[in-house]
Amino acid sequence: MTNNEHIFHAFVTLDEMFYPDGSLELRDRLNRGEKLTPEELSILPYSKVINEIKIDNSDDVISLINIVSSNCDNPHNLFEIDGLSYNSFLVDPSDMRIQQFFLNHIKKRFPEFWDTWVNNDIDDILISFPEKMEM
Repeated sequence: MTNNEHIFHAFVTLDEMFYPDGSLELRDRLNRGEKLTPEELSILPYSKVINEIKIDNSDDVISLINIVSSNCDNPHNLFEIDGLSYNSFLVDPSDMRIQQFFLNHIKKRFPEFWDTWVNNDIDDILISFPEKMEM
């Protein structure tokens, strides 16, 4: 395996938002510029990863690159694994291209991920590529 093959992959993450009691009011206060206590900050709404897969099929990775390049704004550098930094893109779950991709490429190869996708209220899809990967 060449070095480029090692970094030619993507992570696809399904995220769900959680809203603890009182968290929406706290978020509104924070957005108005109010200072919150550490206890209040700890109960703000948050997202939780409910499933994640690694895609290393080159055709699938290229399809994901095409989806994010035509649909998403600037990437966010959110994490690093084994010395590789990743650029992450938020994709709206209602985007027909990502839905079609999941149906055609994910359903059979990643049945647990597919099950999570169809049986949960997904708020965000995060697609991440190694920063050094040529896009």
